[in-house]
Amino acid sequence: MIRRLIFFLVALVPATAVLVEVFAPSLVEDRIEDRVEERVPDATTVSASLDSFPFVTRLGLTGSVKELTVDLEGVERAGLAFAVITLELSGIQLDRKALYNNDFRLHSIDEGAITAEFTEEALSAAVGTEVQLEPGQAVLTVSGQEVATPVEVSGGQLVLSGGGITVPLPTTDLFPCDLEGEILAGRARLRCSVDEVPPILLRAAEAEAAR
Repeated sequence: MIRRLIFFLVALVPATAVLVEVFAPSLVEDRIEDRVEERVPDATTVSASLDSFPFVTRLGLTGSVKELTVDLEGVERAGLAFAVITLELSGIQLDRKALYNNDFRLHSIDEGAITAEFTEEALSAAVGTEVQLEPGQAVLTVSGQEVATPVEVSGGQLVLSGGGITVPLPTTDLFPCDLEGEILAGRARLRCSVDEVPPILLRAAEAEAAR
């Protein structure tokens, strides 16, 4: 029994050493950032953060990561500039065989959320008229008159019904889930839940196969 234990420990040391060298948290974060930048080239800043202490032990023995957060800044779609888009994932399972081939592939997640925020200035620029955002509503300036209107997220669009204005949202690549909107003072927040790895964290071939 003791001999088996010693053999296991001796065999584990080289494997762990490889993981420490190749899959240290900072290196894995860099790889995730590179992948997201490839999928979302217009993002001015991409920042990934892992929470999986003890990282190497968990990664080597279970092939899993506890939590992953990715922030994107500077993304613009259909003229709407997002201040920040955040992906928060938990219970991430990796392809263990790929790990030992110096690769990093997300296989599955337990759950996750995607949130995004934009300012009233960004919305005004997107729709071509002044928009003020107040808790629960927007105030449009139309022909010099202020018009209060509810704001809804419906059919993959941001709808300002009082002004007959719609803004398409990037539901295919950035928000592959049912979005909900919340209007705050001077800004708006979009949010949705996911139970699969978001497309921007997959390789292009993997994302195409998942469709």
